Amino acid sequence: MSGPCRLAVVVALALPASADAAPLSELPFQRLPDGTACLAPTGAPAELSRWAGGGAELLTATASGLGRPTLVPLGELTGCPRADADATGAAVVAGATEDALRVALREPGGTGFGTPVTLAAAENVFDLSVAVSPHGDAVVTWAEYAFSPRRVRLRVARRDAGGSFGTPTDLVPWRPDRGSTGVLAAMAADGEAVVLTREPTGTSKDWASTDTVRTGARGTPLGPATPLPPDVYGLALGVGPDGRVVVAATSGGSVAVLERPRGGPLSAPQPVTDPKAAVNADQLAVAFGADGRTVVAWHEEGAGTTGAAVRDGATGFGRPIVIVPPPKLPPLQGVGLGLPVVRPLPPLQAAVAPDGRVSVAWTDGDVRLATLAGTAVVERARLGSRLRDPEGLSLLALPDGRRALAWTNQDRFDDDSPARTHYALEGAPAAREPAAPRVTIGTPRESALRPGQWLVLPVRCSAACDLSVTYGNTRSDDGFQHALSRAGTVMVRLPPSNRGIAPARPGPVKITVRSSAPGARTVTRTVATPRLRRLPALPLPRIEDVRARRLSGGRVEVRWRMSSDARDTLLSVTGTRTRAESQDDNPAVDALWGQRRRSYRVVLEDAADTRWVRVEVMQLIGERKRTVTVRLPV
Repeated sequence: MSGPCRLAVVVALALPASADAAPLSELPFQRLPDGTACLAPTGAPAELSRWAGGGAELLTATASGLGRPTLVPLGELTGCPRADADATGAAVVAGATEDALRVALREPGGTGFGTPVTLAAAENVFDLSVAVSPHGDAVVTWAEYAFSPRRVRLRVARRDAGGSFGTPTDLVPWRPDRGSTGVLAAMAADGEAVVLTREPTGTSKDWASTDTVRTGARGTPLGPATPLPPDVYGLALGVGPDGRVVVAATSGGSVAVLERPRGGPLSAPQPVTDPKAAVNADQLAVAFGADGRTVVAWHEEGAGTTGAAVRDGATGFGRPIVIVPPPKLPPLQGVGLGLPVVRPLPPLQAAVAPDGRVSVAWTDGDVRLATLAGTAVVERARLGSRLRDPEGLSLLALPDGRRALAWTNQDRFDDDSPARTHYALEGAPAAREPAAPRVTIGTPRESALRPGQWLVLPVRCSAACDLSVTYGNTRSDDGFQHALSRAGTVMVRLPPSNRGIAPARPGPVKITVRSSAPGARTVTRTVATPRLRRLPALPLPRIEDVRARRLSGGRVEVRWRMSSDARDTLLSVTGTRTRAESQDDNPAVDALWGQRRRSYRVVLEDAADTRWVRVEVMQLIGERKRTVTVRLPV
């Protein structure tokens, strides 16, 4: 599902952990100059999928590393592809281009994919889920977004084994975007499809959502929607070998499970976390083992809380296994907003090795790995660089039974930076870390800074390095990251906090550089304390001569002038149907950083309903603002 509502794959607990298990050691990473993203296991043994230019790539993990990728030419995808595969070789891969939803199939016993086909014309696909059966039955479900007016719809297309995809149908036709939205799909071994949807059901004042489950046997349409109870939100979906549907959900500070035996109704929520310890999970996973064994895993990204619960056969779920306990203090909350594209799957992963050992992997600055047995954690490990945030965690089992783990990373805030694929293998000899490079912090380009001005200074590495740079007491994830592939210098640009970088009175400011050899776990710290002086803030400029006119395609052009230098400000333009912005739940918005220049131009997209235009200038530090509102000529 969108936001936190996406599927993470978990395989059930089976046998006790092996006492002589070898640790996982990382092999040399692979540089990917053109970047990569969206790494995920497909579900077939040792197989991975990822985004690539021109479509999706599938690759196989081996004892010597990751094999050569095979491209499935879906087209230029705007977001992540989704892939699901079975040990029989059956697989489905789907992805969204700017104007279509594309899909390709691999038949049971096959080694290659057929020619991709277009399922439907589709723009702004922001959630996508696929599933396949051992026989090749497939289901693809997705969510689309429209900007003017802001609406969403949910759709599904199915394919019976040996046939072609049917015509896509609406699960939820176009409706106003007044609540969270998302989709999940799963498939039973006999071809029964299961779809979990979250559909917006709120009003313009009170946003709300409802989760529902639909099922349909091979050759029959999906049945009527079964709603989940209010305030119960499903984050993971699975179908057991016996056809039992399991939904893992979050509700009121706890994790619960809802089940539907084949032919029966969906049960009431069954709590699986300790009622005395609140767990506000934003990542859940569910899967199955032999003899009806079921595992549910959870992770709370902000707090780091991680755990699992296991049910053996017909018994109830056992007491929760605490992998990472909740913190004593509540975590800081973050807010994110992005374009409507299909995002990567959440990093929570679990898998069972052929000998029954269970591994749970998640991210917390680096890669964390725990091995479970019974109701206990019997082994813990940390992998990967401490200076790069891992993505696309993918737990795998090789044909020889060894565990493996793959992931990617790249510079934070720079989508165009070179990416790396990392691969750790059980029993591989531990590679010797290269020596840490020498780091030199140079003199700032300017020692006198306005409150809203960035600090720019050179940092030099004596050899290839990973860098993380902060000032004062700012958090490492608020600073600057960069990787140098050889000795050299990078110009570091540090943005100001809400008080500016230079102190009110001239004095030293601590600059901290954390560095390592590329991908190494050993981190060194270098500190400099340049003396900085604060300059007065620039006067807040006035907005003058605002002019707006309509363009073709529902666009609105807005031009204006600033009375003076507009650096250290944010300029925003909002188009609304009414003069009062708060009365329009579908504004057209754009923004840009203020510059030294005086003249500005913005084109609002999807602004056919705009009648009023509001231009605002806001200081980055202090947040003083000015606004001008004009009526758009008819």
